[in-house]
Amino acid sequence: MSDYPRITIVTPSFNQSKYLRETIESILNQNYPNLEYIIIDGGSTDGSVEIIKEYEEHLDYWISEKDSGQSDAISKGFKRATGDWLNWINSDDALVPGALEAVAKAVAKYPKTDIIAGRGIIGQADGTVSRIVWPITPFMWMPKHAFYGQICQPSFFFRRKAYESIGGINTELFFRMDTDMYECMLSQGSKAVVINDILGFFRIQKNAKSTLNQDARKRELNERLSEFGISGIGMKLAASIVRLYRLCSVHYLRVYLATRTLHSQSLGSLWAKSRRARGSK
Repeated sequence: MSDYPRITIVTPSFNQSKYLRETIESILNQNYPNLEYIIIDGGSTDGSVEIIKEYEEHLDYWISEKDSGQSDAISKGFKRATGDWLNWINSDDALVPGALEAVAKAVAKYPKTDIIAGRGIIGQADGTVSRIVWPITPFMWMPKHAFYGQICQPSFFFRRKAYESIGGINTELFFRMDTDMYECMLSQGSKAVVINDILGFFRIQKNAKSTLNQDARKRELNERLSEFGISGIGMKLAASIVRLYRLCSVHYLRVYLATRTLHSQSLGSLWAKSRRARGSK
């Protein structure tokens, strides 16, 4: 591919040294030729800063200072971004091999799109794959919010101009800033496409804020959806439409069966296979 769009990845980091190295390497090992990588650490005290310093020469910017939380860190990072396309990868999540290459191909194929949504892996703390998230393209007849119940955040990439058009991420939200951001983008006319490539890995682990604060997360989501006029019944209806579509989709079944083997693998094994395929030691 002769023209690689500039992609900015921001990693908000705070006391996740157990997973941080894997996160950083999953991004740098993409070997993407037009990557801008920024890490915004919230003043970690668990050795995260020392890990970041090991990769300092490969980073475009990093800082460790007290902030107001994940949304604030993401906002700080994107204010420094120069990429045409953006995403954030949390310090306990990761990209899968070939993710950025797949995004670049999708940008070339769909030049008018503003959001590229890939398939996503939901995994456990040890990196084991639990299930695959399969978003479907938000057709005109489908309630827009059906799109959001399928989000695997590390697999969603968006244009910087779409991000800036909504005034950036809502730093007052603690859990569902991603849902809110996509809703705002689509409400303002941003166009989204879904690609078949698996792009991101979302890790479920006991110290993640979404795990520790389930009730608060659900409360924030429901409050924000109600502001958009989306009811609980509406979300259930949208989920039913998505399930019906999948049952009737030969393509969905084919892709699902083709990737079923991932369930017995792990993030580490996926990267090991990628290194072997490139002839790396």
